[in-house]
Amino acid sequence: MAQHEQKPLARLPFVDVQAYDENEETTYIESALLLTESCIKQWLLVPLVSLFTILVFPVFLYWSKPMQSRWLYSRATSVDDATHLYVEGRDGNKEIVKLQNFEARSSPLLENAQRADPAIEGLSIFFTYRFINFEWRPLQNIFTAVRFNCELPYDELRRKYTDQ
Repeated sequence: MAQHEQKPLARLPFVDVQAYDENEETTYIESALLLTESCIKQWLLVPLVSLFTILVFPVFLYWSKPMQSRWLYSRATSVDDATHLYVEGRDGNKEIVKLQNFEARSSPLLENAQRADPAIEGLSIFFTYRFINFEWRPLQNIFTAVRFNCELPYDELRRKYTDQ
């Protein structure tokens, strides 16, 4: 499989997503669009169009993710305002995933942890795509895959995480 050329940086409401594995077709994200829930579209426009189309429209809306992104959501102006992400994978898969914002919940814990170690960063904004968690990195302006270093020897793990 040929390596893909470097993409230019995305502009809002599109965001960049770091590839978990360049060679993996099913987990590679081609584009990601920030969305926010639109109450007017969800509670007024969609029901009216559904009635006019004799309930055929909701069937198409249910099965089509691109239609859902246009009819149920609006484009967000920033990552902080976004509630969902419309993701298009390399394999043609299209999904709408929920963004999880842990910044507000982690701030009291972060203050205590940073007293002990100032290098600790707080929790951020996450989403899950194909069982892979991605975290928002505001300084790099990109979502990166969360990776765990599982190559540490047992003795080092024990020393690091226990009192012994």
